[in-house]
Amino acid sequence: MLWLCLHFPQLPLEIFTRHQPETDGKPCLLIDKNRVSHCNKQAIAAGINPGMSVNTANAVMDNLHSLPRSTDKEAKALEQLAHWAYRFTPAVSIESPCDLLLEVGSVLKLFQGLDSVLDEVKKELAELGYSVQTGLAHTPKAAWLMARARPNDHQAYFDDQRQTLNKQSLKQVLNEIPLALLHCPATQIEQMEQLGLSLIGELMDLPVDALGKRFGKGFLRYLAELRGEIADPRTFIRPQQHFEREIYFADAVDNSQQLLFPMHRMLEEFSQFLHSHQLECTNLSWRLHLHQGQQDIAINLSQPRHDESTFFQLTRTSLENQKLQGKVEGLSLHCDSFVRFEQKTAQLFESLEVSRSGKIHSLIDKLGTRLGNKTITSLLSRDEHLPEEASEPQPPATEQPGQLPLNFNAPRPAWLLKHPVSISQTQRGLYWHGKMTLTQGPERIESHWRKKPAERDYFVAKHENGAMYWVFHDRLNDNWFAQGVFS
Repeated sequence: MLWLCLHFPQLPLEIFTRHQPETDGKPCLLIDKNRVSHCNKQAIAAGINPGMSVNTANAVMDNLHSLPRSTDKEAKALEQLAHWAYRFTPAVSIESPCDLLLEVGSVLKLFQGLDSVLDEVKKELAELGYSVQTGLAHTPKAAWLMARARPNDHQAYFDDQRQTLNKQSLKQVLNEIPLALLHCPATQIEQMEQLGLSLIGELMDLPVDALGKRFGKGFLRYLAELRGEIADPRTFIRPQQHFEREIYFADAVDNSQQLLFPMHRMLEEFSQFLHSHQLECTNLSWRLHLHQGQQDIAINLSQPRHDESTFFQLTRTSLENQKLQGKVEGLSLHCDSFVRFEQKTAQLFESLEVSRSGKIHSLIDKLGTRLGNKTITSLLSRDEHLPEEASEPQPPATEQPGQLPLNFNAPRPAWLLKHPVSISQTQRGLYWHGKMTLTQGPERIESHWRKKPAERDYFVAKHENGAMYWVFHDRLNDNWFAQGVFS
């Protein structure tokens, strides 16, 4: 087996700062037990280092932005990263507080070699705003150790041509690693140093019985798992049935434009999730975590999509139409409704119908986002003769069985009035906000003879202002009505 450890040394800080462009970075610190636990590049450049007391850091630089460390948010971010790593291998194990262990030996052929895997991992993590150190070994514990002692350096013991690990070369590298990096209690490290030991190789040369008497069976098991002499069972994550990501801000945001960059970054991750799982979605939801309360933004699509550009365009439009209800301290993106992506055979010349359909759905999504989804409807034909009952409004993406085409030989207006409106009949003709002259017709429609009989003669009428109307004569009551307007 071949294990890859992803170590995130700045994870506690980057969950607050990864949404910011590099040029916008300000000196930022994480405080844990009144000491600096993590700091960004800008703070280090100012002379501040981890382990420094808060008072000393404030003396070095005024107006530092400091945040309390949140282990709960770190754990949630690491879990989200684990599900991101699932796209590379199904064997992903979480090693708290800031490591992931991936078994990659079984996927090297799929990705055409280890270098391709590492390049893709580092590229995507950089896009997500995380810094990472990688370690490679034949056991999980050795990979964890290499990520700290020899990060991003596997060439000394991995054969790129054969894609195999040289265990003897790896053993030599491990032997030269300081004991202080072992993943064991600090008291045991101190005891080893008191014995005059400083390197792992010196420890490995000691008799097993002597080590067991001094440090216990648990430590012997740790060394055996480190060397690969016994199995090191791991619990692997299960694939998510939903998508959920959160980010937090070092400084609360009170301008909606400042939310666009982190939203874009989160949508890239969401689109990547859809691609890797061969899924599409028809809706997603944003939640703005305010200083007091929350604000939700729903994005609905008329047809399943998976492209980040569409999601971002609709998100930006929806955000422009809303006013922030307070300062935003964090963002979350959620989606739990997916459809399986159906790959269609590509055609040399895309049909006009397919191209037109895509443009129509894009227009529907934009209008629905800007005006509200309830304001956008389509008409579904019904098997009725009376015009006011021959169609009913439906959501624009609805496809109901039994849908009939609107195809008539006689003229039909583009716009029907909500209800037929009575018009006057005088000796000089028809009158409705002006004189109307019949130009075409009649077309007789009779219906509902069992319930409420209807007998109508329909005409096209020209108004004195030039507009064209659809009118009918109710033969049963001898009344005239306007029912539609021609565009």
